[in-house]
Amino acid sequence: MWELFQKIQKYKITPNQCMILFAFNEGITPSTYDKGDHMVLINEGYLNDDSNITPEGLKLIATLDNYFTVNKKKTNKQLLGKSGLLNIDQYRNIFPAGKLPSGVPARNNVKILTENFRWFFSEYKYSWKEIIKATKMYVNEYRDKEYLYMQNS
Repeated sequence: MWELFQKIQKYKITPNQCMILFAFNEGITPSTYDKGDHMVLINEGYLNDDSNITPEGLKLIATLDNYFTVNKKKTNKQLLGKSGLLNIDQYRNIFPAGKLPSGVPARNNVKILTENFRWFFSEYKYSWKEIIKATKMYVNEYRDKEYLYMQNS
């Protein structure tokens, strides 16, 4: 909520002026409001002289409205692609079976990898082809050293 107030302040209006702007956008005229607040909205370019919302006012409303929209969680298919689970299996199988010299299993389970790749693909824009290629290079680098100090999948 604090972010919302900071954003309103950035646009040089008060919460009351914001309420007036949203009311006018809904076609409602508030029963009581300070005429000075109305003038500020006109002076800042959010309303025109006829009290119609300007394009700048509509842009502000859209920006502030985004604070109240619920972001839908993306599905695995949206984040990982159509063959996401197959790619995760391919990625996982690049790592050696069994334990690393550190004592931890070289391959994480599919559920953990899926969660990790969901995060990865929501933050970064790499293809599965790039990930598989980089992983093969990484594992091959440690193969000659018998996987000493290698991270697991």
